Amino acid sequence: MDEPSVESLSDELVTCLEDLISVLRQLPADPDLSLNAALVVRHCVANGPTRVSVLAEQLGVSQPAATQLVDRLQAEGWVRRTADADDRRAVLTVATATGRRRLAKRHATRVRSVAQGVRELDASQQRLLQAAAPALKELVSTLKSITRNGDAA
Repeated sequence: MDEPSVESLSDELVTCLEDLISVLRQLPADPDLSLNAALVVRHCVANGPTRVSVLAEQLGVSQPAATQLVDRLQAEGWVRRTADADDRRAVLTVATATGRRRLAKRHATRVRSVAQGVRELDASQQRLLQAAAPALKELVSTLKSITRNGDAA
């Protein structure tokens, strides 16, 4: 694909994904588990014990804001803090069984809502979405790598 086409596709993707994120934020979910709270629990489930500084970076918020969020999640029993075996000064955030259950319930609720919308599409649009899913997953992986390496424009 030539550069102008890549730019055009990227523009269309960004617009569409921003609209999708906006809609996803409005879908029914656990009212006690905000999007950022869910992202913290999800990150800890997927990546294991995590420093608050890493969570702040992942959320795009300040470390004090991430600390407050972790404090709230810990008070609710969704995460716990534990000492870092490699650095006694550091504390790690770990998802609890309660946090994992709440996250799974939130995810299932959202899947049902999205499935309702997908059912409204015709079969050809459903096939297009299904075909695009692997490429979107790969794009997410690539963008995470670029962001981690500091190569983002």
